[in-house]
Amino acid sequence: MKQFDNVPAELVLAAKNGDERAIDEVCERKKAVVIAIARKFFLQGGETEDLVQEGMIGLYKAILTYDPEKNDCFDAYAALCVQRRILSAIRSAARDKNKPLDEGVSIDAVAEAAGGPMPEEEYFRREELAAYERAREELSEFEQRVLDAYLQGASYREIAEEFGTDTKKIDNTLQRAKQRIKEKIGRTI
Repeated sequence: MKQFDNVPAELVLAAKNGDERAIDEVCERKKAVVIAIARKFFLQGGETEDLVQEGMIGLYKAILTYDPEKNDCFDAYAALCVQRRILSAIRSAARDKNKPLDEGVSIDAVAEAAGGPMPEEEYFRREELAAYERAREELSEFEQRVLDAYLQGASYREIAEEFGTDTKKIDNTLQRAKQRIKEKIGRTI
């Protein structure tokens, strides 16, 4: 039976067919070759271990795509796949187009670290509050006082008792106030 540099052909074919144990064994037997290939290269901002990891991915892909009909020698095919994967990783790391994205900090992380709302949320909250205050100025004093009591959590009955009137008048007052505010700021409260 043909051997592939200490890896039996049956083992390579079993790995190709998805046998997890076989995949692990092929990877273990070929790891020294992957390390040797990775040491020939330099990854700016990375370590040899990063290249070894990329090489192992290349080895895994070599196992899955190996065709004994097309490629007589698994070793040569695997070494080529490992080297191409490593070179691809080096080229990708050398591209500066992703550098700002890789080194950037999300605005969510900044807001979370500061312990406050997102800047755009704070802006819109202030805008809505200003619009609400402008709309509120157009309410009568009674409507403002009823609305304040309602927004503080008082029930219709409690508000009616406080102002010495019935709940129907409180309901009408609140509906009128809400409608005026809605017309001014364009949303329901």
